[in-house]
Amino acid sequence: MTKTIGVVIPAHNPRRDFLAQVIEALRGQSLPAERWSLLVVDNRSDPAIETFLDLSWHPNAAIVREEELGLTRARMAGFRRSGCDLVVLVDDDNVLAPDYLEQAARIASAFPFIGTWSGHLEPVYELKAFSLPERLEHLVGCRRVTEALWSNDVHHHASTPWGAGMCIRRDVALEYVKRLDEDPRRRELDLVGGRRTYGGDTDIAYVGCDVGLGKGVFPQLRLRHLIGANRCSEDYLVKVTAGHARSGVLHQYIMTGSVALPPNDLRRRVMTMLRWLAMSQLEKRLDKASREGAALGMRELPTESLRER
Repeated sequence: MTKTIGVVIPAHNPRRDFLAQVIEALRGQSLPAERWSLLVVDNRSDPAIETFLDLSWHPNAAIVREEELGLTRARMAGFRRSGCDLVVLVDDDNVLAPDYLEQAARIASAFPFIGTWSGHLEPVYELKAFSLPERLEHLVGCRRVTEALWSNDVHHHASTPWGAGMCIRRDVALEYVKRLDEDPRRRELDLVGGRRTYGGDTDIAYVGCDVGLGKGVFPQLRLRHLIGANRCSEDYLVKVTAGHARSGVLHQYIMTGSVALPPNDLRRRVMTMLRWLAMSQLEKRLDKASREGAALGMRELPTESLRER
């Protein structure tokens, strides 16, 4: 385990109680603090994070300010500032298992052909009465990983890492920043204030594939994802679903220059109706939100970029 790790925490007006748990988990890492650095990117928080967060316990920690609002902008600042071989993205509601950084370093050494990876993301709901079936946990940024998977195929979604605890080799991070500078549209693939757009995590992984490195998920990487009460509602899930669908259209357009229109033949309409009848009320709301989000994304694109399947 010779890799140097840089932990980057992008944060915009974080909940102090959640952030305190994130920092406490980092303090308890089995990998000695001398082996990794800690960078908190304050993305225009009010009050400034430096006014309440004490990182004096760490020998190589800093808080930097990024005034341009947006998760992608905060990540870019972290990637540019970190000089480490491996960057680990930790959101301000991610509580890492004690051996997370140690396991990340082991994977970096054992799988030199993989450029990005993440792991098992377990939800911890603030409202104890609220929970989601496993098939819907992705709507709160969680996933169950039971086996190691890796691929360099961008269409192999099971091996695509997610942002919480995402590990990124420095070469991939810097190439990603370069492409963001070359095509500013890519900056719209993540949260900006209250606007729900997504896809930055996937974009990073795809950039890694494009430069010849794979992507993967590993069950030994474990973290607890704190789900606040504001995210424990059907209305929130509907908004997230619409945002993901809209963002998926935008990402496809950025990557390929065109977007396929959804099929609308009689057979597909019948199948859609049968599937709809078998859905729960929540699933019907989510299905409608997904279609509306995708339609919104298509309306935002140039007409000539839309094509028939």
